[in-house]
Formats: sequence, C-alpha cells, structure tokens
Amino acid sequence: MHPGISEFPSRAFYGGRLQTSVSATARPVVRALQDDLGEIEEIDCSNRHPVTFLDCQGPERRHRGGQQGHSYANPSQVELVVEIVDRLLNSRDKENVKSCAVLTPYNGQLDLLRKAMADRHADLLAAGWLTLSTVDGFQGREADCVILTTVRSNDGGRLGFVQDPRRMNVAITRARRGLVVVGDEQTLRQDPLWNAWLEWLSERRRSEVNQ
Repeated sequence: MHPGISEFPSRAFYGGRLQTSVSATARPVVRALQDDLGEIEEIDCSNRHPVTFLDCQGPERRHRGGQQGHSYANPSQVELVVEIVDRLLNSRDKENVKSCAVLTPYNGQLDLLRKAMADRHADLLAAGWLTLSTVDGFQGREADCVILTTVRSNDGGRLGFVQDPRRMNVAITRARRGLVVVGDEQTLRQDPLWNAWLEWLSERRRSEVNQ
C-alpha cells in the first residue's frame, strides 16, 4: 500500500513496525478521491495524501433482512458513496485504477449498497472491477481504491462493533492507492482510536497545506 495509508495502522496497531515495500511514487494518489481539489484534472497530486475523510451526518437506521436479524444502515452515506464512485468513473483516473472496493461493517448497509449499485454499475460488479463487501468479508484482499462507509450516526455516540480495533485495522489497510472514509465525525470521535485516526489525518492535511 501507499506509505501514507500504512502510517497510522503501523503506529496504532504494530508499534511502528509495519513496513510497506513500495514508494509513494509507485502508488500514485487517485485524484478523483480527493475531496477538496476543485478542478481535479488540472492539479498536480504527486504530493497529495492518499487518505480522505468525508463527514456525513445523515442518521443511521435499523435494518432487517435475511438470517442476520437486525443490522444498521445509513442511506445518506450510501448516496455519498455512489457520488464518489461516479466521480471516479467520470475521471481520467479510471483508466489507471484496476479495482475499487466499497466496504462497510454492517450487512444492512451492504444491502442498501447492492440495491443502489445493481442497475447503475452492474457491468462493473460482474467484471469484478467494483466490489461491495463487509469489512469482515474482505479480509486478506486488496483494491487500488477503497471507500469505507462506517454507518453509525447518532446523538449518543454509539458505535457498536465499528469501534472494534481489529475490524478498524482491516478496514483501513485494504487500499493500495486511495482510501476514503465516509462517516459521522461527531459519532466516530467518541471512540479514542477513531478520534486518534481523525487527529492524525487532520495533522497530515495541515502539513500538506503548509508545504
């Protein structure tokens, strides 16, 4: 993976011992996944950071289906994920991106993602370029671009198993070139580890601006 993606998990989960075997230039940042670029195609992204967070405060809802009992879903986050995928597909980056995965901790959110993408991108799903999966189901796999929707958004700051460190570790280490996390910042910050990740990303963004 891009060293900018491995930096936080190396520090948080592996005592700084996690090493990536490639340089940043070997894993060029995907411009279409940058949230603040404006005219994407005309900006040099060679020094941009490969991790992006998008705050989405649409409320979660309980979701029933299948044999899993109740789960959670977040329609607002699904809509934003669809926009991100479309942005990638409509950019020149698409030519150089070999795979894209949309991940979520919840089966309920996965159901909504499948419904949203079924007709819109059926060809890409069939070809394997686009993958929709739970975080647990994607263990051991990678994709050039990963979009993670964390789902939980509530006044009580309840995160459920989104705050499981092992699940977080898997979720943020599947991307080779670009990682986008879509979530409710206020809810995520109730967990010390997610709060540390958000602080780390803010620090990297400030450093980027000052370069």
